[in-house]
Amino acid sequence: MTLPTKPYCTSEQVAFLLPNLLNSKTDFDGVTTPKKTQVDQYINWISTQVELQFQQAGYVLPFTELDDESWPDHQTNYLELITSLGSAAMAGGHALKPAPALTPGRGSSSGNIFQDMYDLELKKIWESYEKASFIRFRCKTYSGTPAEKSIKNPVGPSLDYMVGKMNPEQFMLFDSYTQLKHNITSYMEDAYNADYVNWTDFHNLVSEKSTGYSYG
Repeated sequence: MTLPTKPYCTSEQVAFLLPNLLNSKTDFDGVTTPKKTQVDQYINWISTQVELQFQQAGYVLPFTELDDESWPDHQTNYLELITSLGSAAMAGGHALKPAPALTPGRGSSSGNIFQDMYDLELKKIWESYEKASFIRFRCKTYSGTPAEKSIKNPVGPSLDYMVGKMNPEQFMLFDSYTQLKHNITSYMEDAYNADYVNWTDFHNLVSEKSTGYSYG
């Protein structure tokens, strides 16, 4: 499917969350409070804030599919949801108290349910205190970031031997290694009647380390 881009929701989706502001209307327009132009601006601001939250966690923007994976539909739906919640929090500020005084009985509630739900989702994307991302969004990430750690399977310490990558230069004695090189050279030249073989290129096929020399 098409990858989502900003803005991530529509004014009609925001209106769906705020029916008390619109009576029987299904979308904002030029006479509603707030007007459609205002709501569209809220959506643009919230979409930008959501992108920055993903970016802080280490996700690549614009969103890019992982190699060999298709973009999941539920991720697009999630972006629509979180952006709608944030935009509804701003649009609903005309009718809801955005930041009432807090009392011991009220806890940390803002008094705006959409704002509370939106803030909770932002923390799932990037939690600055724990420096972690919990959303496990399946998309490209920057190397070594909390976003990458959230979608990669943990891998314990390993060795070249364990993953099947053996460099004879790192474990063979000089005499044995020289003889090995001589045997490979002789075999290739005899088998393929080659007057000259670039052994640096060949070496890269069997080893992770290149000597930088050519053997003929």
